Amino acid sequence: MNRQLPIEQFTCSCVKCTSPSFCCSAYKMNLSLDSEHLIIQPKIDLMGPNLRLLCDRTTEHLQSLLSGPSVLLVDLSQVDRIDLSGISWLFRLYRLTKAQKSDFRLVNVPPLIRQHIGFTKLDRVFQL
Repeated sequence: MNRQLPIEQFTCSCVKCTSPSFCCSAYKMNLSLDSEHLIIQPKIDLMGPNLRLLCDRTTEHLQSLLSGPSVLLVDLSQVDRIDLSGISWLFRLYRLTKAQKSDFRLVNVPPLIRQHIGFTKLDRVFQL
């Protein structure tokens, strides 16, 4: 059974930035966890301007959550647009997950997002 992670659990190691442009990743993603899966559901389009506003420690926070689950699922059902920055972000998550000896899966990928990922040939890596 999945349980929604409280924002505090995701950000507990975060040193809060005082910049007015700071945007903690936990506020821009739904995160849930069960014994085998960490599920990330971005609530933003995966575009350069949106991703540049995220906390620099997003990857570090996600890495700490990956110590237990064996699968990272990225649910793209709420993502309408993606650019190369977004695809790079997904690929960094993929590499992080593989380094942790876990599986990485994209789920609920909208057709337009699938097409953009296909342009980069990463659809083979992400097994779309």
